[in-house]
Amino acid sequence: MQEQNKNILKEFANQNDIDWRILAAILMKESNQKGFDKNGVIKSRYEKHIHIGFKNVHNGTKKRHSSLPGLDPVWIKSHVLSELELLSTSYGIAQIMGYWYKLLGYNSVGEMIESWNDSEEIQIRDFCLFCVRFNDGRFLNALIKQNLQSIAMQYNGKGYAQNSYDKDLQIYMQKQK
Repeated sequence: MQEQNKNILKEFANQNDIDWRILAAILMKESNQKGFDKNGVIKSRYEKHIHIGFKNVHNGTKKRHSSLPGLDPVWIKSHVLSELELLSTSYGIAQIMGYWYKLLGYNSVGEMIESWNDSEEIQIRDFCLFCVRFNDGRFLNALIKQNLQSIAMQYNGKGYAQNSYDKDLQIYMQKQK
């Protein structure tokens, strides 16, 4: 990770009484601490099950998203079909899902992606904002307490243990310098 990006994490961590290494570990787990691939394209990961859930709500075959039941069906239906795939994809160095664009202050998922295409610095700053705003402060609290299981569950979902998310965070934390 570039030194300026590491410094952004350290500054945010100091302001919030977090060990900066846990933030760096999340970025390592999610994207190997790189927001762009070797061709300079923003990293992304499409989640088919999320997309199917969006389409089911959008076309009226389901009342709620099966994986994201807390999302307002009216909000889902307010998006055009072409946006649903973008909402179902995670992006950048932190692999934040497209459907979180509003939480980060963007007007659309496209606006978020466009902004993140500019630099990893913007992606990292938005990751820090995400850490504050996500899950009504519970995620930030887990970061402060270094509760790796809670961090992994909130960031990666119920299946975090299957892919050793919490254990990998511990390993990646220890490797940060």
